[in-house]
Amino acid sequence: MITSIEELNRLHAATTQGEWGASTPLRSRGEHVYVNRDVMVADCCRNAPREQCESNAAWIAVTHNAWPEIAAEIQRLREENARLTTEVEEWKLAVREERNGGAEESVRLMRELGCVNEYLGNALAEIDRLRSRVAELETDPRLSMENRDA
Repeated sequence: MITSIEELNRLHAATTQGEWGASTPLRSRGEHVYVNRDVMVADCCRNAPREQCESNAAWIAVTHNAWPEIAAEIQRLREENARLTTEVEEWKLAVREERNGGAEESVRLMRELGCVNEYLGNALAEIDRLRSRVAELETDPRLSMENRDA
């Protein structure tokens, strides 16, 4: 079985050149595919129903004649697919980078908040130390108001 467009192109290039057509009407229960009504390239459907023979012959001729356009469209679609695949991959990378950038920003903010929390923790500790010191000073008999007047 042929599986690649390249193989089909190679086979098409090796066929009889020119526009193909199907002979009508059917002659002797066989439909013929010809080139320029001079060269018969296929004799098909000897034992098949008449309509099927006509359809097979028409299909062979039409497909052969349309092949260059079909192959060009397949190539265009492959190129478009490759372009879109690249765009999607670039988009996914940009989204990942944006997410990572957002994550990096979150980490930076958390570090800053950590610094703020540490600063606040130190400030609260300093406030507690100062409160304790004020309490000590308030209870120190040497600093009482009565002793100041004396």
